[in-house]
Amino acid sequence: MKSWKMSAFKKLEEREKSGVLIPDYLMMNGCPVRTVPLNNDAGPSVQAKRTSQYPNDIAAQHGEL
Repeated sequence: MKSWKMSAFKKLEEREKSGVLIPDYLMMNGCPVRTVPLNNDAGPSVQAKRTSQYPNDIAAQHGEL
């Protein structure tokens, strides 16, 4: 193993042992669960925007517009 990999692995182990690293996920009932919610979890949902240039996709497909 290359020396930089060994050095990085050693630093990671030291941080894990000291409790500095905080896990993003915990296992609950065999499923990963986020320990801290994302910033947008509590916010309002965002409505999807129409990607078609036509208001009626079916009419546009048939060349009616």
